[in-house]
Amino acid sequence: MKRLLSLVLALTVLASALLCFTSCDELSIADVTDDPLSALTKAEENAMDRFFDDDYGIGKIAEQATEKGSVALTFGGEIPGYGIHDIAATLYTDTDGKRAALSLTLSENDSTYAVNLFQDENGSILDSESLLGVHGPIAILYDTFEEKFPSSALSQLVSGGETPDPEALNAFKQQIEAMKTQGITELLERAEENEKTLREIISLMNMTAAETTLNDEDCAELTFTLDNAVLRAVLLKLLDLANLPEAEKNTVLEELDFDALDETLTLNMTLKVYVTLKDAYLVKESVLISLTQKEGKKEEITLSLNALFGENAISLEGSAESSDGDSGESFSIALNKSREDAVTKYTLTAATGNSTPETLATYTYNSEARTFKLTFDVEDTTLTVKGEITLTKTTASLTITEIGSGGVFLKPELSLTFDADADFPATPENTRDAVELTEAEWKNLISYVEQSPLVKLIETLTTSPLPEA
Repeated sequence: MKRLLSLVLALTVLASALLCFTSCDELSIADVTDDPLSALTKAEENAMDRFFDDDYGIGKIAEQATEKGSVALTFGGEIPGYGIHDIAATLYTDTDGKRAALSLTLSENDSTYAVNLFQDENGSILDSESLLGVHGPIAILYDTFEEKFPSSALSQLVSGGETPDPEALNAFKQQIEAMKTQGITELLERAEENEKTLREIISLMNMTAAETTLNDEDCAELTFTLDNAVLRAVLLKLLDLANLPEAEKNTVLEELDFDALDETLTLNMTLKVYVTLKDAYLVKESVLISLTQKEGKKEEITLSLNALFGENAISLEGSAESSDGDSGESFSIALNKSREDAVTKYTLTAATGNSTPETLATYTYNSEARTFKLTFDVEDTTLTVKGEITLTKTTASLTITEIGSGGVFLKPELSLTFDADADFPATPENTRDAVELTEAEWKNLISYVEQSPLVKLIETLTTSPLPEA
């Protein structure tokens, strides 16, 4: 039974993931049939844009900033007892130039420390006078690493001595490979390949499309079906999409154990998606999963999920039943929107069985005052977060001005800022290739790093309990 329930959960996540990947235009059945991925993408975007108002224009600025600009998270307060203040992390991206940079800064009393990371299609660079002193910047250049690493002083350093440690060397090389394959360059290059894989996944799921009526609206009804064989094929494609290292991929395949699954379980899954033809809004998703155990007692589990997408509400309802009478409680989750003048409020509620829905969280914002308030209800405690929004033509900043509960509030000075016009920081010059440093140079570098004030500060923060305020 536990295996059945685990697989049901996995399949539910799979169904949701496919629709999330596919993330007011008129549609036809021919449009949906010819290009279901594009149709689903546009329908979901339309539904989300209709429900989540963006009076501030933050969404557009954030999108531009993540393509070519910066996203910064800053903490302007002070950590009591340490003298640490003004902590900031800024991510710069330039998708056209296929490059990214991360800048980390913090201040301790009158001293400021900075660490900068750069990555492009040629490699990665670590630049930090606070950490490396005169021994930096240090670069990993992808074109030369594979050739020069085995005979380098860095290789001996990773091995822990002159005698090679194959496991340590292999682990280090995998880390470098991950830097390369998970960097912005590879992510951008994989985008087109990922879209192709998603189209292949949809083609595997036996899709059919028909015109129907839902809530007096003409809709396209897309139906996807999976059995054991289709599930295996889809999961294999999803593993390709995840771009896991070969060792991790093999581990996942061993854990999935498709052959054992085929021997013990029979799967039937139907996913239905409804999109309005007039204005291309996603309005409903439904999933029906049936699992039957082949061996021993012929147990069967049926799980049904229904999601509705409206102008003022998004909801999810689900229920589970088993042939042995072990039925799980039904549940419902809803996010409702209301508006009065300049104030818009979102309320998240949840319920099980026939119980009255309980409020889990609320989000209220005032488009005139440019303020927001977020509350979380956890048991008998209500956590409240208040903040402000600052806008220019190219920047959007959300600042938390107050957070607390039970009458005790803090002023964290925590901000998230999107800047669509931020200049990409200059790439460091005179970098030193990590695989060309001598053993003596590595020893000097390591000695400097170990004694640097920044490392000592990090050690203090990670090993000492926080002082009482």
